[in-house]
Amino acid sequence: MSDKGIFISIDLSRCALCGGPNDCAKRGGSRLQGDPVSEAADDLQEPAQTERCWCVGRVFPETLTTLAKERDGGAACICRACLARHDETSA
Repeated sequence: MSDKGIFISIDLSRCALCGGPNDCAKRGGSRLQGDPVSEAADDLQEPAQTERCWCVGRVFPETLTTLAKERDGGAACICRACLARHDETSA
């Protein structure tokens, strides 16, 4: 019996919650979740690239990150609009 893995293609440029563009400087593009080669490539991004991302220094509530992890394992980033919408409804 052959042991084959299951790979799910995730577009990392899309928000894990709404599917809109997330404008992430680190994770633009797509990769296969569960694929060690794709995941290793994700770790090779330039540090300066992540420092320019809009989300650096932002606090993402656990309710949003938990929901994102349920949807795609936490692979794709949450967009500004979803973060702002959460902040507005929580205020």
